Amino acid sequence: MTATLRRGVLLMATMLVTLLLGSIPANADDGGLHSDYAGVQAALAAHADLADAAEALAKGLADGVWAGPDTLGEKGKKAFDAARKAIKKIQDVDPDHDAIAALIAILSSLVDGEMIAAPSGSDLSKATEKLGKADQKLAEGKPEKAAKELGKAWKEARKAAEKYSAPTLLTLASGASGGSYSEYTVEFIHVSGDMSFIVSGTNAAGTQGYTGKGNEGFIFSPQFSANDSFHGADLMWNGMQGMQLHVSCSDAFPGGYGAKSDPDIFSEWLVNKITITKVKDGVVDKTCNLNGVGIDIPPPGNE
Repeated sequence: MTATLRRGVLLMATMLVTLLLGSIPANADDGGLHSDYAGVQAALAAHADLADAAEALAKGLADGVWAGPDTLGEKGKKAFDAARKAIKKIQDVDPDHDAIAALIAILSSLVDGEMIAAPSGSDLSKATEKLGKADQKLAEGKPEKAAKELGKAWKEARKAAEKYSAPTLLTLASGASGGSYSEYTVEFIHVSGDMSFIVSGTNAAGTQGYTGKGNEGFIFSPQFSANDSFHGADLMWNGMQGMQLHVSCSDAFPGGYGAKSDPDIFSEWLVNKITITKVKDGVVDKTCNLNGVGIDIPPPGNE
């Protein structure tokens, strides 16, 4: 289900929930999807022929299932399981009941929220695959099975977020520094070509540039923003946004972008020139000068 379609379905579901509630007092505990979910359950409970569906759906409101108005907790999968069982019982009474569409829209929005909340860089391919299967089941007129696939999509999105490993700035014991590492000085140029600045760093153990990989180094500047790195705002040090650079002398940063690292394709700051010094066993092994954008920028006052 596309994001646009899901937004349309959610709008429809909101109207349906309002219609379903009728004269039943609105649930005013927190608003949001939790309130909509509880509202559908209350509407079902008001009809004797749908009492079994209401009882099934109530299990999706148990302690630990919801973490907030629009988010689920550790037991969040129960909200999908309860809705799936409720949909089956509703279908036994009225296959076209509005509560079915309302529940599907609420579940879809819960999945969307989980995917949006996942850190940038999370692998959401499995969650997206399950969403596609949910769409297929809906198209086949099988909302109960669509609810099951939505539950799987939510679970996969949460797993992807938990598996994502944000870059960690490692600080080792002082005695661990030295050995083999890289030092790098980078001249960055703004995409407008109107501004530039120079910043230096090192990935020696015990420094803020250390990544644990000899050919990768962090570099930080107050000039950078989250758009400049594929790590986004996850890569911060001392209040400054960072980039992760490939510093092996093999990445020439064609066009100013990193072929194997940052700058990200959305970055406003590009590598103009970079000097990399490789240190091996505490001794300078080699130095390389690479051109990215490759523009000669005159020193200040000599324009």
